Amino acid sequence: VYAFDPGRFASAQDRVRTSMLGNPVSVLMTPDGAMSYVVLRAEDQIVPLEWLPSGAVRRKDGIKTCREPEQIELLRSGRRALVRCNEGRALQVVDLAAGKVIERIPLSARAVDMAISPDGEQAVVALPDEGRSAVAIVDLTTYDVKTLPLAAEPTRVRLAPNGSLALVLSERAKVAWVVR
Repeated sequence: VYAFDPGRFASAQDRVRTSMLGNPVSVLMTPDGAMSYVVLRAEDQIVPLEWLPSGAVRRKDGIKTCREPEQIELLRSGRRALVRCNEGRALQVVDLAAGKVIERIPLSARAVDMAISPDGEQAVVALPDEGRSAVAIVDLTTYDVKTLPLAAEPTRVRLAPNGSLALVLSERAKVAWVVR
């Protein structure tokens, strides 16, 4: 993993390198830029990285997650993150400050993509499943899950900047749905 300062031109970068064994697949940075979190799929964990005033990056103890975590997204309220699990048909809510999983949200199928609403109150999750494909709407306050059946297997989910619409794409069937 290479850490870059977005406030500097490329020629002025320090190129801080942090070794990450375990197949890093997703990363998020806190809004204040003080911390980053790297998802290591093969290690089943999230590794916190602290950005020091000197420009160095300190690796902290990992946070154990589900099997094969694939994606991490920031939930701004309560310094939490949502992790999409490749195995186990679930999402996990992680308390980033405490460094632990606080909730497991079971799903009806393996999640392949997710997006968080701008207000952080909902997640939209693509659930491809032979004959029972759906998109899940997850309430991130109560952790209730509602599913909307789809005619084909969804592979991607994107939200409008204001969160009012979701675009769900099936790459295989070459179909897209708009969800309000």
